Formats: sequence, C-alpha cells, structure tokens
Amino acid sequence: MQVIVAGMQAGKIALTVFLVCLLAASVVAVGSVVVPPATGDPSKPSKLLVTLAPGTVIAEGLHERIILVSLQDASGNPAYATSDITLEMNSSNPAVGTIYTGYAPYIIRKGETFKAVTFAGVYISSTRRYATGQTTITAGGPGLA
Repeated sequence: MQVIVAGMQAGKIALTVFLVCLLAASVVAVGSVVVPPATGDPSKPSKLLVTLAPGTVIAEGLHERIILVSLQDASGNPAYATSDITLEMNSSNPAVGTIYTGYAPYIIRKGETFKAVTFAGVYISSTRRYATGQTTITAGGPGLA
C-alpha cells in the first residue's frame, strides 16, 4: 500500500491509499533541517500544519507516527505549546483508514512543537486485503486554525 500526499494545507492533508505488490523494498533517508528566521513569536502558536513522512509505505495495517502535526505561529514558523494541546484528529473516509486510537489522546505537550500520529489502514477480511482509496486527515485544537 502506498500513502501519497495528494494535497497539503494548514491543518489538513489528503492521503491516497493504493494496493501494490512489492518483491523487494529499500529505504533511502534524505533530509535537511531548516531554521527559519525569527519573524514571529514562537511562544504564540496560532495554527497547525499536518504533514506526512514518508510519502510511501507498505500495507501493514498500522503506519507508526507517519503523520506529523506541528504548531506554527502567525508567520508559519514553528511555535512552542504554551500549555498541553489535545488534538482532534479525523479521517474523511474511515473505510480507507483512520487515526489509530490505541495511542489516543494525541497531545502536544507544553514546551513541544509537534506530535507524531499513527495512521491505521482498514483490513477487509472478505478480500483479505487492505482498503484502497483516498482520505483526508484533519487536525484541530483549541484556538488553532
């Protein structure tokens, strides 16, 4: 199964889930750290950004901590939680996949900037396969856009 980001905006991300057969797989990790200029106030979170990493995964039911929900200030820079923030997570198409509730509640703790969230694919016993399709994952929190 592949989980592909179909579109991204603050507070929401669309996931497309496909069934694929793989004989072998390799993982290549490439990344960088970007430190933005201090244009906002990192002590005042005002919105959430939902991102997905990695963009492609194999169908195994649970996809541990692949959805990252980050706090941002009004300028879009990372921000610290000034108190614990309980996230409200939803999937627009629960027949394809949902937010795994076994680790709930998902909370960005005071002093942290993000929370990693687990996505759960849906197993269909009659076909013995995981569901395919698209779902949009949304995140919300008190006072956050």
